[in-house]
Amino acid sequence: MTATPRQADCLKIIQTSIEWRGYSPTYQEMGKALGLAKSGIHRLITGLENRGAIRRLPHRPHGLEITPDGFDVLAYLPYDVRAKVRRFAQAQGIPPQAAVVEICRRYFQGALK
Repeated sequence: MTATPRQADCLKIIQTSIEWRGYSPTYQEMGKALGLAKSGIHRLITGLENRGAIRRLPHRPHGLEITPDGFDVLAYLPYDVRAKVRRFAQAQGIPPQAAVVEICRRYFQGALK
């Protein structure tokens, strides 16, 4: 997923809120954090949804969910591991996110030691 810098900031705010509080922030909270009006946040959310990074959960307060495409698992890996995952992804011709899944699959099947 390729996001604009502002969308990436918004996604990080959503991700942090979900990690710390267990639910996504309100548009007002995101607007305050990013210095934007509610309409600006709406545009960012729509853009992230169109890119497949998030999903809106209808009829639910704080109804935003980060999809697997929007979750940057690489950000949680140590730098040296990230580099290895990227090399593996290039060798396999797959995106880094898919490489993490493939490495885990192989590990749990006993192919990697």
